[in-house]
Amino acid sequence: IDEEIASHRSAALGTEKELVALARTRKDAAHAINVLEARSRGDYEKVDASATAQVLGTTSATGDWLEGITIFPAVVACGLVSVLDGATTLYTFAGGGTTALVDCKPFYVPIKAKAATAWKITTGANVVVHAQGNFT
Repeated sequence: IDEEIASHRSAALGTEKELVALARTRKDAAHAINVLEARSRGDYEKVDASATAQVLGTTSATGDWLEGITIFPAVVACGLVSVLDGATTLYTFAGGGTTALVDCKPFYVPIKAKAATAWKITTGANVVVHAQGNFT
């Protein structure tokens, strides 16, 4: 279902009605509702290189939805990217810090989660992140 919903979203062909219908046929309404919530507001936040625990949104809050992040490495040996919920690091993407990346193509990482406290992102050198979701 993730691939089908993503294809609708990325191609901008899927209406909200089609996504709900798709979810009902797959018996995954909760997932479709989260996707629809993120699409309805369409929040987007850029996190520059070398940022430390940048809050997503104005204040971020419990229940904010983080659909995913797109990571834009500037060099193959770019720094780490960490996704935090409050002070807790939930995800770390090594980037090219330990082993060099094959290339500098941007890549999307689905998160699909609600914050327990507040979403924050930390970036290392030479890497920018665009976060998509529903932020306070």
